[in-house]
Amino acid sequence: MKKILKALYILLFITIAVFCFYRAYKIKQEQVKIKEEQTELIDIAEIPEKVEDVKIKKDEINFQELININSDFVGWIKIDETNINYPIVQGTSNTYYLKHSFYKEYSNAGSIYMDATANSNFGSKNTFIYGHYTSDGSMFGQLGKYMKQDFYDKHKEIYIYTSEQNYKLEVFSVHVDKASSKSYQMNFTTDESYKDYIDLMKSYSVIKSDIEIDCTEDRIVTLYSCSHERGHAKDDRYFVHAKLIEI
Repeated sequence: MKKILKALYILLFITIAVFCFYRAYKIKQEQVKIKEEQTELIDIAEIPEKVEDVKIKKDEINFQELININSDFVGWIKIDETNINYPIVQGTSNTYYLKHSFYKEYSNAGSIYMDATANSNFGSKNTFIYGHYTSDGSMFGQLGKYMKQDFYDKHKEIYIYTSEQNYKLEVFSVHVDKASSKSYQMNFTTDESYKDYIDLMKSYSVIKSDIEIDCTEDRIVTLYSCSHERGHAKDDRYFVHAKLIEI
């Protein structure tokens, strides 16, 4: 009996080990594929290595090729010295691109995507852009770095390129909050309610910023991802708020 139990334990251990190895292999395979696709799309779009080196004009980016690949393409987001350098898509719901790549293939890493209810030309007062937190730093896996003042000081500007207009985003607030909190708000009935929201987000911020927001004129963009701060809860999210400036 003891020999049978020992054999069963060994078999169970081997089965678990094989499963863990296979799962790790599949995760690594997907990470490699994500990186290859990102490199391919950067080459197709002809995005420069550093935005400060080249003042990108709208006609210098191959938007049409990206649209040919995926008609849901609405723009490109880039943060220098990070892995955040991706096309932005917008689906008819906020679920599809959670698990689909820019090529519309199934992917656990999903895509970087704009809220389905937002104005695709960034005309909304607060445009939310979503991306998964990933262990390898792809997608929005490096968004949490903004929680550190020294990182923020060196990366205050984010760039978004579209076929109609290019934008510089100036980050003014970074914090963690619940997915169902007041931080998750896109629509405002009055300038006063919009100002109240901006003031609240500034009060939540863990970084110091001197960026001013004119609540009668300015629009903002919020980058949003799962939070992986120490002691985080399942519904904690990173909120990175930035002022939208046409360039």
